[in-house]
Amino acid sequence: MNGALAISYYLYEELGINLEYLFASEQNRLSSGDLDDHRIDKNGTPSWNILNLFTNYNIGLFNFGIGINNIFNEAYR
Repeated sequence: MNGALAISYYLYEELGINLEYLFASEQNRLSSGDLDDHRIDKNGTPSWNILNLFTNYNIGLFNFGIGINNIFNEAYR
């Protein structure tokens, strides 16, 4: 199982903050192609959780944004 949750909050009409949570459960049911791939452990991959933070500012037709992906520097595949 995997998924994403996100919440957006607008401080002003032009300025918004977005928090995003991505996750995946342990993957241990591998296809034959994955079993042959030396980058993937024969037992599969562990679960992971990622937190991202973004902000955006709208000026007319333009949208400027900046963000931080994987805030806690989680190792994942």
